Amino acid sequence: MPHILIAEDDDLLRQLLDAALRPHFPQLTLVNNGLDALACVRKGGIDVLVTDWMMPGLDGIELIRRARAECSPAPFIIMSTVLGSNEARQHALRSGADDFLAKPSRPSAIRACIELATQRHASSQQSPVAWPAKRAPVSPTLPHATPPHLIVTIAASTGGPAGLHVLFDDPTVPGDCAYLVALHGPEWMYQSMAEALRRSSPLRIELAEDGMASSPGTVYFACKNRHLVLDTALRMRFSDAEPEHFLRPAADPLFRSAARVLGRHALCVVMTGMGRDGLAGSVDIAAAGGVVLVQDPITAVVGSMPSAVIDAGLATEIVPLTLLARSLTRHAAAWRGLNSHAPHADDTLIYKAPFVER
Repeated sequence: MPHILIAEDDDLLRQLLDAALRPHFPQLTLVNNGLDALACVRKGGIDVLVTDWMMPGLDGIELIRRARAECSPAPFIIMSTVLGSNEARQHALRSGADDFLAKPSRPSAIRACIELATQRHASSQQSPVAWPAKRAPVSPTLPHATPPHLIVTIAASTGGPAGLHVLFDDPTVPGDCAYLVALHGPEWMYQSMAEALRRSSPLRIELAEDGMASSPGTVYFACKNRHLVLDTALRMRFSDAEPEHFLRPAADPLFRSAARVLGRHALCVVMTGMGRDGLAGSVDIAAAGGVVLVQDPITAVVGSMPSAVIDAGLATEIVPLTLLARSLTRHAAAWRGLNSHAPHADDTLIYKAPFVER
């Protein structure tokens, strides 16, 4: 039975939430300030935290940051506030919130958001998967010897908006790669992320469209509540396949398609996030001979996604967040040098950096 914590300083709203939610979530705790909420989270056992922004003692943003920094594992966190601007939404997500609800919200919407959150949180707490050291090789279906440019696939979840800003705002991020990003979040977040990154990143920022061809120097976000995959013509396609890890878009379908189409040319990055999305797809990319870069969990807002890949022995390299752009630059330069002359598939190689011990 999931344990839900509500931090809300409005007495009437707290009573309404109690009446609306307790029949569905018997383990429901309500507090009227951020300090009491933090104390509850510190005790452990909280699966989902729904917090207001403006509260006495400790506001919702600081509550989120401290819960992430001080509590492991931290609960799934939903910010619920009347501050509904894109800037407020981005600020909450970059501070470590998993989802955002603008007030006023119907009880049914709050309940649905909490139910999805409990499913995702339960999935993230499952026992680690032990992958065999030897994996069956994946044969690429790319009809050409080598793709025209390096395509980087990226998985990110909790803490992803802030992490992606660090990566894509870095002037050293290679401008001759295409980046396909599966970022977990509500649909509104993708447009908001794109607008924010366009103001700060040296790269072009786009929302993916079905049938679109990737171009170097461009970041494409999966969106429209559909999985993003690559086809054999290196075009982006939307998939209506079932959610994976209770998520759509998820990174695993994207990674699997990259392994299938690109083979040893595939390069994926698993960044901060709750759960294990990206793990199964990293298995395929590693089996294809591709590169699996993993954000150092120490630098992640939530480290379970990168840790899952590391624990499975799949990481080609473990990289602190602030060095991800430089690592990609090094891999891209080596890939260009080893593949620019190769007319046949048998001659193609991709650079494999040594595993970095921390």
